[in-house]
Amino acid sequence: MASEWKIGKFWFHLISDDIFNLDVESIVNSEQTDFVLSTNMHTISGQIKCRYGNLIQRELDAQTKGERQAPGTVIKTSGGADFKTIYHAGFHDPFVVLDSDEDTNQTEYLTVIRNCYREILGAFSSSSLSSIALPLIGSGLFHLSPKLVTYEFIDQVIHLNAKPNTNCEKHIWLVEQDEKKATILLDAIVQRLLEHASGNAAHVDFHFDLGINFLDLFEKKFIATSDKHWLKWLVVRYFELVVGYTFFTLACYRVPKLLPQDILNSNQHATFGFYRRSLKTCFQDVEHVDFSNQHVNHLSRNITNLEIINIIDRVNNDRNNIAHGRENRDIDLIINDIKSFINISEWESIFDAQALQLFDGLDPWVQYEPQRLLVMDLREVGILDKWNAHEYFYIIPHSGEYFSILQA
Repeated sequence: MASEWKIGKFWFHLISDDIFNLDVESIVNSEQTDFVLSTNMHTISGQIKCRYGNLIQRELDAQTKGERQAPGTVIKTSGGADFKTIYHAGFHDPFVVLDSDEDTNQTEYLTVIRNCYREILGAFSSSSLSSIALPLIGSGLFHLSPKLVTYEFIDQVIHLNAKPNTNCEKHIWLVEQDEKKATILLDAIVQRLLEHASGNAAHVDFHFDLGINFLDLFEKKFIATSDKHWLKWLVVRYFELVVGYTFFTLACYRVPKLLPQDILNSNQHATFGFYRRSLKTCFQDVEHVDFSNQHVNHLSRNITNLEIINIIDRVNNDRNNIAHGRENRDIDLIINDIKSFINISEWESIFDAQALQLFDGLDPWVQYEPQRLLVMDLREVGILDKWNAHEYFYIIPHSGEYFSILQA
């Protein structure tokens, strides 16, 4: 089975085959975060170890220095005898738990997988390489919906096409050995590409329009979506962003201000589970929150309300069920929960009075893209993804673009 499509500047291929049979210049290896190649010959990692001996392992060790890396780390090595480059996506480790609940923990890795795809495809696009072959990450080990992971992957390819790249022709191969699963991927790819090409949208009779840059831009993604499964996933991702915004605001109006270094480990991705847990643990004592801003007052009342906490848990369950391809609630019920969480009418009255103050002082959790700081109308807003000793790293939710800012 082999299919191909032209997506702007890229040729995109789906094939049911062994990744080592393909005539490509680079491949992707899904790896654990210790980056120790597997002895299991049924995995890409095990095949790399068998085919190329210790050469690739030495290159990995030189970059990791024998230390376990954060989930989502991507390492580039030479490609042995058959390829120019291998990208190793360290997206999981049995000892790294993103959430204490196993089901939610698996779902959290969709964010990590999305980040891995974004980083690898971005590096490939800006390189001189002409072709890359990738497996579908996460649908086996974590039982994530193959259709949903494929949608996430194609979304990254679509975003990639909007960016400038080298003039050479680029080929992206998605490889799935199981023909039955490859058929599921084919259906998802065709659906997503037809939707992207036609601009057809689902009938949605809701609009939040909260007046927050990154929330409103992301909302346009699901307003322009026709597939009901993908629509639900985007809606729960929108809720993740709303919860994140609530956390950013309360963290920055807390006395003293709560910084990433206070509660997030270096190079740890800020996931929905992180925001969800932090809201429950960091702000129960509201005496430490500055209420001089009405908007902050509104948000702090929300997170001390038991029904609001229950909404977070219900939507998190929806998120898990959608991610795993299980039966889930009707979208109208999810939308109503999100509206209740936001408390739209009160939000709008406060926003009308304090619109210009909503982003004041939310750094370093929220930042404007540096290249556009001087062009006020074109500013894109990034939300914190992770930090290290030197930089803060941000992602623009609606586009997946990434940027960093040096710590002061």
